[in-house]
Amino acid sequence: MGSITTTPASSVQVSASAMENRILALDGLRGLAVMGMILVVSPGSWGHRLSILDHAPWHGYTLADLVFPAFLFAVGAAMALGFPSDRPIGQHAGRVGRRTLSLIGLGLLLNLLPAFDFANLRIPGVLQRIGLCYALAATIMLATANQAGATRHLNIKGLVLVTVAILAGWILVLTFTSAPGYPTGSVTPAGTLAAWVDRQVFTVAHLWPYGTNAAGEVVYDPEGLLASLPATANVLIGAIFAHWLGRAPSSRQLKLGIAAGFALVCIGHLLDPFSVINKRVWTSTFAIVSSGWAAMAYCVLFFALQAGVGRKILQPVLILGSNAILAFILSQVFLAYSGTPIGGTSPQNFGFQIALSFVSNPWAASILCAFGILAIVTLLVWPLNRKGIFLRL
Repeated sequence: MGSITTTPASSVQVSASAMENRILALDGLRGLAVMGMILVVSPGSWGHRLSILDHAPWHGYTLADLVFPAFLFAVGAAMALGFPSDRPIGQHAGRVGRRTLSLIGLGLLLNLLPAFDFANLRIPGVLQRIGLCYALAATIMLATANQAGATRHLNIKGLVLVTVAILAGWILVLTFTSAPGYPTGSVTPAGTLAAWVDRQVFTVAHLWPYGTNAAGEVVYDPEGLLASLPATANVLIGAIFAHWLGRAPSSRQLKLGIAAGFALVCIGHLLDPFSVINKRVWTSTFAIVSSGWAAMAYCVLFFALQAGVGRKILQPVLILGSNAILAFILSQVFLAYSGTPIGGTSPQNFGFQIALSFVSNPWAASILCAFGILAIVTLLVWPLNRKGIFLRL
C-alpha cells in the first residue's frame, strides 16, 4: 500500500540551504526522468514522433533510452541518503516488501487498462522493474552494510564490488549463453538467454506486444526478468554517487562528479565493441553509459538549483519530481485511454487535430500534444506540491 507524506508549509518553501538543495536536486532528477517518460509516450501521432523521443530500434541509444535509467539512478540516490539507519532489520524487510509489492501491483493494474484483458496481460513493466530493482538493491545494501551498534552504515566499497560483479557477470552471461537454438553470444531480439527465460516464465501472451522479431512474432520484453539484475546496477551506482556527494556537496565535488559521470560514458563506449550498448537487453555497457549521463545530470542540477532563477525555471520539473510515481501513473492512464474510440475518433487523434489547427507542421503538432499532456499532468500534481503532500510507496 502507498502512503501519504505531508510536510509543514515552511519545509516546502524553496531555500538555498544545502539540505534543501540536496532534496531539490534529487526531485529535479526524478522530475526530468518523469518528464521524459511523458514526452516519449504522449505524441499526437505515433507516426510523427521526433527521433530523440523514440527508442533506438535495437543497438545504440537515444535520449528516450536514458530516461528510465535516470529514474533508477534517482531511486538509488534516495536510498543512500536514508543511511545511516538504526531501523531493526525486520522493519527494513517489511518496508522493502510493502514497497516492492505496491510497485508491482500498480504496474500490473496499469497494464490491465483499458480493457482488463487478463488473458493478454503484460506481466513485466516499468513499475514492476523499479520494484524488483529496488528490492534487489535494498537487499544488497543491507547485506553489505557496516554495523556499529544498532546503526547500519552504507558500505561503499562493498557496493562497488557488487556492482562490478553484476556488470561483469552480465557480460559473461550474454557472451557465453543464448536461447536454445541460437548461436552462443547472440544479442538478437529472440536469441538472448533473457528473452528465452521471459518466454518460458511469462509465456508469449504476457510479454510486451511490440517486442517482436523480423517475422512479427513476440519474442522478448524490454522490462524482462533477468535484465532487471543489470538494471539494479543503475540503482547501486546512484547510491554510490549520492553517498559520495553527501547532503551538501562542494563545487569541487560536483565538478569531480561530472567528470566521473563523463568517464563512465566513455568507459561504456570503449567497451561497446566487446559488449554492445543495448537498452532493450540492458547490457552492462548500457548500464554504465546511462548511469554516467544520470550522474552528470544530478551534479548539474545541484549547480542549477543554487540560483533563484534556476529554481524558477525548473519549478515544473521539481513539481513532477516531488510526486514522480503519481505523475507517471497519470501519464500511463492517459496513454491507456488515448486510443479509445469516442464519436468516430480517439482522444489522441482529437488532440492532434486541434494541434494541427494551430501549427500546420505535423511533427510540430505531435510534440505540441506531448507537451500538452505534460502540462496537464503537472497541473494535476501541482496542488499537492503546494500543500506539501507527497505520495510515497
